[in-house]
Amino acid sequence: MASNGPTAATSTSRRKEIKRARFIYPAFKITFSAVPLLADCHLHFEGSLPVGVLEELARRSGHSFARSGEFVARRDGIRDSAGFLALFADVCRLLRSPDDYAFAAESLSRALAEDGVGYAEVYVSPEICTRFKLDALACIEAVDAGFAAGES
Repeated sequence: MASNGPTAATSTSRRKEIKRARFIYPAFKITFSAVPLLADCHLHFEGSLPVGVLEELARRSGHSFARSGEFVARRDGIRDSAGFLALFADVCRLLRSPDDYAFAAESLSRALAEDGVGYAEVYVSPEICTRFKLDALACIEAVDAGFAAGES
């Protein structure tokens, strides 16, 4: 079914679904246009954030990824699964509040649209929030709000 863009009903429905699926991996379905140019049907939230977003989050937290090129050099230097998991953990540590999640979601939404993606399914792991002592539901709702802001 073609969509003419986000509506208040869609957003409200999505929030209700999030509350029911509190600790299931929610997938956010973002539609930017009625006829998508490109579709990405399996993105992991933390792994798909643009470098500029990671650098901004790193500036907020005093992480070394704030230095231009630091994240890219580390990513490009990965040689095994342990290196990948260590980098993933560092990226997850940059998300320190629901506001960070909202900022990242809105930025990701806009970056995907700029890249010509008309439809995306983005998976978010609530367990990551709880591992870092954040309220998972608040973070997931912030992601929803960020995506809604990015869709407009």
